[in-house]
Amino acid sequence: MALSRDNGLCVRCFKQNKIKKADVVHHIVYLTDDIQKGLDINNLECLCHACHNEEHDERWTGKKSKWKKNMRKGLMFDDDGNLIEEQEMPES
Repeated sequence: MALSRDNGLCVRCFKQNKIKKADVVHHIVYLTDDIQKGLDINNLECLCHACHNEEHDERWTGKKSKWKKNMRKGLMFDDDGNLIEEQEMPES
């Protein structure tokens, strides 16, 4: 529904007058903050991978970002987007 509403475009790129295909439907209010908003269409925005990675840059780059600050201690998402218990990240 969100992809259809946003015409399959990244809403953040579109606001910057760029046309880019959306690859991800992102929860504006994270599920770890309010699980009740999980399927609320008004809490979903379509993003390209670059914008989604920017939103969650700590996971991909290791840099501090609001992603970690917004996570409730002990919870995280797996690669399929399922809410799971936080696991220790192996050091490389």
